[in-house]
Amino acid sequence: MYDKELLISIFDQIFEAIEKIESRTKDAKSAVYFTSSVEGMEKLDGICMLFIAIGESLKNVDTLILGGKDRGIDYSPLFSFLPESGVSNLIFIGEAGKRIRNGIEKLPKNTNQRLFTINQFSEISELIRLHTRPGAICLLSPAAASYDQFKNFEERGEVFRKIAENI
Repeated sequence: MYDKELLISIFDQIFEAIEKIESRTKDAKSAVYFTSSVEGMEKLDGICMLFIAIGESLKNVDTLILGGKDRGIDYSPLFSFLPESGVSNLIFIGEAGKRIRNGIEKLPKNTNQRLFTINQFSEISELIRLHTRPGAICLLSPAAASYDQFKNFEERGEVFRKIAENI
C-alpha cells in the first residue's frame, strides 16, 4: 500500500519546481544570461536549488519500471548507474527492457536489487504490490518508446496511473 496524499504532495512539489524552472529560464539564450550579473547568478542559484529539491523528492524510489519498444538507444549509462542507484526493484518490459537487463547483468550484481522481467504491462501490478516498500515510490521511467503495447506514451501513462490507484 502507499500513502496517496503523500504521493500527490510529492508530485505537486515536483511539478511546481519544474514550472518555476521553466519560468526562470524562458528568457535565457545562453549561460551568459545567468553569469553576467548578480541577479542572474541568484536566479541560477534558485534554479539549482529547485533541481536539488526534485532529486531529494525522488530519493525514495524503490521500484523502477523500464523498457518498451527497442529503438536501438545506447543504454550503457544505465548499466552502471542502476546497480548503484539504491533502487531495490527493477521491472523490465519489452525488447528494450530485455536489453537493459542484459546490460546490467553483465556487471557485478547488487545483491540487494531484485530484477523482474514481464511480458505485458498489466503484470506490473502484482510485482509493485509484493515488492515496493510501503510509502516508497514506484516510478515509471521507461527510457523507451511505448509503441510495442500502446498507441503512445500518454496511453501508457494513463494505464500506469490506473494501476497505481488500484494498488
